[in-house]
Amino acid sequence: MSLQAALEAPRLHTEGHGVDVDSRVPAEVRDQLAHLGHTINVVHSTPYAPAFGRATAVWRGRGGLLHAAAEPSYGASAGA
Repeated sequence: MSLQAALEAPRLHTEGHGVDVDSRVPAEVRDQLAHLGHTINVVHSTPYAPAFGRATAVWRGRGGLLHAAAEPSYGASAGA
């Protein structure tokens, strides 16, 4: 998986027994987490959803070439 794909993927955030779950996580996965005893809070992926951070990344690849990735759902961009 590329870094860009990882930043675009649905995500989870945990604190204690509660789990903030991106609404794009399949219902079957959310149900399994609840079955394991987690308190599920479904968070819709909207700009500036408070449950999740806003990631951007820049890295140096082979040969010194710079690459960048950013979460598109928050209107972020990254430049290299």
